[in-house]
Amino acid sequence: MKKVLFFMFLALGLFFHTSTVFAENNLEKSKQVIILGDSIFALSGEIRKELAQLSSLDIESYARNGALMKNIVKQYGKARKNLSARTIIMNGGGNDVLANLRECQELSDKCKEAIDEAIDHGYEVVDKMEADGIDNIVYLGYYYTKVLGNGLNDANDYAMEKIITFCQSISIDCHVVDTRKRLRMRGYRKLDGIHPTDRASRIMARMIWDTMVKNDIEQ
Repeated sequence: MKKVLFFMFLALGLFFHTSTVFAENNLEKSKQVIILGDSIFALSGEIRKELAQLSSLDIESYARNGALMKNIVKQYGKARKNLSARTIIMNGGGNDVLANLRECQELSDKCKEAIDEAIDHGYEVVDKMEADGIDNIVYLGYYYTKVLGNGLNDANDYAMEKIITFCQSISIDCHVVDTRKRLRMRGYRKLDGIHPTDRASRIMARMIWDTMVKNDIEQ
Protein backbone atom coordinates (compact mmCIF):
# COMPACT_ATOMS: atom_id res chain seq x y z
CA MET A 1 0.00 0.00 0.00
CA LYS A 2 2.85 2.37 0.86
CA LYS A 3 4.49 1.65 -2.50
CA VAL A 4 1.22 2.40 -4.31
CA LEU A 5 0.84 5.73 -2.49
CA PHE A 6 4.50 6.57 -3.20
CA PHE A 7 4.08 6.02 -6.94
CA MET A 8 0.79 7.97 -6.94
CA PHE A 9 2.47 10.98 -5.31
CA LEU A 10 5.45 10.63 -7.66
CA ALA A 11 3.15 10.62 -10.68
CA LEU A 12 1.25 13.65 -9.37
CA GLY A 13 4.52 15.47 -8.75
CA LEU A 14 5.71 14.78 -12.29
CA PHE A 15 2.33 15.92 -13.67
CA PHE A 16 2.39 19.24 -11.85
CA HIS A 17 6.04 19.82 -12.72
CA THR A 18 5.37 19.11 -16.41
CA SER A 19 2.29 21.37 -16.36
CA THR A 20 4.26 24.21 -14.77
CA VAL A 21 7.09 23.91 -17.29
CA PHE A 22 4.57 23.81 -20.16
CA ALA A 23 2.82 26.95 -18.86
CA GLU A 24 6.12 28.77 -18.39
CA ASN A 25 7.29 27.82 -21.89
CA ASN A 26 3.98 28.96 -23.34
CA LEU A 27 4.36 32.31 -21.58
CA GLU A 28 7.94 32.66 -22.84
CA LYS A 29 6.82 31.90 -26.39
CA SER A 30 3.82 34.25 -26.22
CA LYS A 31 3.68 36.50 -29.26
CA GLN A 32 0.83 38.65 -28.11
CA VAL A 33 0.98 42.40 -28.76
CA ILE A 34 -1.42 45.07 -27.53
CA ILE A 35 -2.44 48.21 -29.44
CA LEU A 36 -3.53 51.34 -27.56
CA GLY A 37 -4.60 54.59 -29.15
CA ASP A 38 -7.16 56.53 -31.14
CA SER A 39 -8.91 56.43 -34.51
CA ILE A 40 -5.65 56.18 -36.47
CA PHE A 41 -5.76 52.55 -35.31
CA ALA A 42 -9.46 52.11 -34.53
CA LEU A 43 -11.40 53.67 -37.41
CA SER A 44 -10.65 51.09 -40.10
CA GLY A 45 -8.53 48.58 -38.19
CA GLU A 46 -6.32 48.33 -41.28
CA ILE A 47 -3.05 48.89 -39.39
CA ARG A 48 -3.77 46.00 -37.02
CA LYS A 49 -4.88 43.75 -39.89
CA GLU A 50 -1.81 44.48 -42.04
CA LEU A 51 0.58 44.22 -39.10
CA ALA A 52 -0.88 40.85 -38.11
CA GLN A 53 -0.30 39.56 -41.64
CA LEU A 54 3.26 40.88 -41.77
CA SER A 55 4.26 39.59 -38.36
CA SER A 56 2.08 36.51 -37.64
CA LEU A 57 1.66 37.97 -34.15
CA ASP A 58 -1.47 37.78 -32.01
CA ILE A 59 -2.41 41.47 -31.92
CA GLU A 60 -5.28 42.73 -29.79
CA SER A 61 -6.41 46.34 -30.15
CA TYR A 62 -7.94 48.43 -27.37
CA ALA A 63 -7.77 51.63 -29.43
CA ARG A 64 -10.94 53.72 -29.62
CA ASN A 65 -12.10 56.54 -31.86
CA GLY A 66 -11.81 59.97 -30.24
CA ALA A 67 -9.55 58.82 -27.42
CA LEU A 68 -7.65 61.50 -25.55
CA MET A 69 -4.39 60.55 -23.89
CA LYS A 70 -6.16 60.18 -20.52
CA ASN A 71 -8.50 57.66 -22.17
CA ILE A 72 -5.50 55.68 -23.40
CA VAL A 73 -4.42 55.28 -19.77
CA LYS A 74 -7.83 53.64 -19.18
CA GLN A 75 -7.39 51.44 -22.26
CA TYR A 76 -4.26 50.00 -20.72
CA GLY A 77 -6.19 49.44 -17.49
CA LYS A 78 -8.53 47.15 -19.44
CA ALA A 79 -5.63 45.48 -21.23
CA ARG A 80 -3.72 44.63 -18.04
CA LYS A 81 -5.46 41.27 -17.78
CA ASN A 82 -3.31 40.26 -20.77
CA LEU A 83 -0.07 40.18 -18.85
CA SER A 84 1.44 37.68 -21.29
CA ALA A 85 1.89 40.62 -23.68
CA ARG A 86 5.42 42.00 -23.74
CA THR A 87 5.05 44.68 -26.41
CA ILE A 88 2.76 47.72 -26.68
CA ILE A 89 2.12 49.52 -29.96
CA MET A 90 0.46 52.86 -29.33
CA ASN A 91 -0.18 56.44 -30.30
CA GLY A 92 -1.88 59.29 -28.48
CA GLY A 93 -2.19 63.04 -28.19
CA GLY A 94 -3.80 63.79 -31.54
CA ASN A 95 -7.26 64.34 -30.09
CA ASP A 96 -5.77 66.47 -27.31
CA VAL A 97 -4.51 68.76 -30.08
CA LEU A 98 -7.80 68.70 -32.02
CA ALA A 99 -9.68 69.56 -28.82
CA ASN A 100 -7.66 72.78 -28.83
CA LEU A 101 -7.75 73.32 -32.58
CA ARG A 102 -7.68 77.13 -32.73
CA GLU A 103 -4.98 77.39 -30.08
CA CYS A 104 -2.90 74.69 -31.74
CA GLN A 105 -3.15 76.29 -35.16
CA GLU A 106 -1.31 79.19 -33.52
CA LEU A 107 0.78 76.93 -31.24
CA SER A 108 -0.22 79.11 -28.31
CA ASP A 109 0.79 78.48 -24.72
CA LYS A 110 -2.59 76.81 -24.13
CA CYS A 111 -1.85 74.35 -26.93
CA LYS A 112 1.58 73.57 -25.51
CA GLU A 113 -0.01 73.02 -22.09
CA ALA A 114 -2.49 70.54 -23.63
CA ILE A 115 0.34 68.65 -25.31
CA ASP A 116 2.43 68.67 -22.13
CA GLU A 117 -0.54 67.33 -20.17
CA ALA A 118 -0.95 64.54 -22.72
CA ILE A 119 2.71 63.64 -22.26
CA ASP A 120 2.15 63.54 -18.47
CA HIS A 121 -0.60 60.97 -19.05
CA GLY A 122 1.94 59.06 -21.15
CA TYR A 123 4.25 58.85 -18.13
CA GLU A 124 1.27 57.75 -16.03
CA VAL A 125 0.54 54.76 -18.28
CA VAL A 126 4.25 53.89 -18.56
CA ASP A 127 4.46 53.63 -14.76
CA LYS A 128 1.82 50.90 -14.95
CA MET A 129 3.59 49.20 -17.84
CA GLU A 130 6.89 49.19 -15.97
CA ALA A 131 5.19 47.59 -12.96
CA ASP A 132 3.71 44.92 -15.24
CA GLY A 133 7.04 44.07 -16.87
CA ILE A 134 6.27 45.33 -20.39
CA ASP A 135 9.47 45.05 -22.44
CA ASN A 136 8.83 47.22 -25.52
CA ILE A 137 6.83 50.22 -26.69
CA VAL A 138 6.52 51.20 -30.34
CA TYR A 139 5.03 54.70 -30.51
CA LEU A 140 3.38 55.65 -33.80
CA GLY A 141 3.84 59.37 -34.44
CA TYR A 142 1.36 61.57 -36.30
CA TYR A 143 1.72 62.68 -39.90
CA TYR A 144 0.82 66.23 -40.99
CA THR A 145 -2.90 66.81 -41.40
CA LYS A 146 -4.67 68.79 -44.14
CA VAL A 147 -7.97 70.68 -44.64
CA LEU A 148 -9.66 70.70 -41.19
CA GLY A 149 -6.33 70.33 -39.46
CA ASN A 150 -4.49 72.78 -41.72
CA GLY A 151 -1.97 74.81 -39.77
CA LEU A 152 -1.19 72.12 -37.21
CA ASN A 153 2.29 71.36 -38.50
CA ASP A 154 3.99 73.41 -35.78
CA ALA A 155 1.90 71.72 -33.09
CA ASN A 156 2.75 68.32 -34.57
CA ASP A 157 6.47 69.15 -34.58
CA TYR A 158 6.28 70.37 -30.98
CA ALA A 159 4.46 67.20 -29.91
CA MET A 160 6.87 64.93 -31.76
CA GLU A 161 9.86 66.48 -30.01
CA LYS A 162 8.11 65.81 -26.70
CA ILE A 163 7.27 62.22 -27.68
CA ILE A 164 10.85 61.46 -28.74
CA THR A 165 12.17 62.88 -25.44
CA PHE A 166 9.53 60.89 -23.55
CA CYS A 167 10.53 57.69 -25.32
CA GLN A 168 14.22 58.22 -24.59
CA SER A 169 13.60 58.96 -20.91
CA ILE A 170 11.74 55.81 -19.83
CA SER A 171 13.23 52.49 -18.76
CA ILE A 172 11.13 50.43 -21.19
CA ASP A 173 12.74 49.92 -24.60
CA CYS A 174 10.86 52.53 -26.64
CA HIS A 175 10.97 53.44 -30.34
CA VAL A 176 9.15 56.25 -32.17
CA VAL A 177 7.87 55.66 -35.71
CA ASP A 178 8.05 59.09 -37.37
CA THR A 179 5.58 59.27 -40.27
CA ARG A 180 5.86 62.98 -41.11
CA LYS A 181 8.10 62.69 -44.17
CA ARG A 182 6.77 59.38 -45.46
CA LEU A 183 3.11 60.44 -45.55
CA ARG A 184 3.35 63.98 -46.89
CA MET A 185 2.07 63.14 -50.37
CA ARG A 186 -1.53 63.43 -51.50
CA GLY A 187 -3.71 60.34 -51.29
CA TYR A 188 -2.68 59.35 -47.78
CA ARG A 189 -5.50 61.19 -45.95
CA LYS A 190 -9.25 60.80 -46.23
CA LEU A 191 -11.48 63.72 -47.22
CA ASP A 192 -11.49 65.05 -43.65
CA GLY A 193 -7.75 65.66 -44.02
CA ILE A 194 -7.03 63.82 -40.78
CA HIS A 195 -7.69 60.10 -40.94
CA PRO A 196 -5.47 57.78 -42.99
CA THR A 197 -6.56 56.02 -46.14
CA ASP A 198 -6.17 52.25 -46.21
CA ARG A 199 -3.03 52.74 -48.29
CA ALA A 200 -1.53 55.02 -45.63
CA SER A 201 -2.53 52.58 -42.89
CA ARG A 202 -0.71 49.75 -44.65
CA ILE A 203 2.39 51.93 -45.01
CA MET A 204 2.29 52.73 -41.29
CA ALA A 205 1.91 49.03 -40.47
CA ARG A 206 5.02 48.28 -42.52
CA MET A 207 6.91 51.11 -40.80
CA ILE A 208 5.95 49.70 -37.40
CA TRP A 209 6.99 46.19 -38.41
CA ASP A 210 10.29 47.41 -39.90
CA THR A 211 11.02 49.16 -36.58
CA MET A 212 10.26 45.96 -34.68
CA VAL A 213 12.47 43.83 -36.94
CA LYS A 214 15.33 46.34 -36.78
CA ASN A 215 15.21 46.39 -32.99
CA ASP A 216 14.62 42.64 -32.52
CA ILE A 217 11.15 43.12 -31.00
CA GLU A 218 9.03 39.94 -30.92
CA GLN A 219 11.42 38.18 -33.31
